[in-house]
Amino acid sequence: MKRTREHFNAIFRSNFKTITVAQLMLLSEELIVNLEDFYNTVDDLHWYLAHTEDMPATIEDKVHAMVKMVKNKYEQLNLYLNAELETHEESVSV
Repeated sequence: MKRTREHFNAIFRSNFKTITVAQLMLLSEELIVNLEDFYNTVDDLHWYLAHTEDMPATIEDKVHAMVKMVKNKYEQLNLYLNAELETHEESVSV
């Protein structure tokens, strides 16, 4: 009676809420790996902010470092995404 299944939504959720598996199959493995890496970094930041009991100065330092990491992952993701788009445009024009 006291068991709940609510935690399964968080455990088995997908970072790709608006994209289907068929669409993911069109992407390169490198792009998917970078997408996962970016979203996992964002999730780590979200989890930290939602569950931390650190002192304010520690939070500020950690968030600053994590935001920098998110920016780096975002820039890397953009590189892979732009390369994927260029490859796709080249194959369409040929």
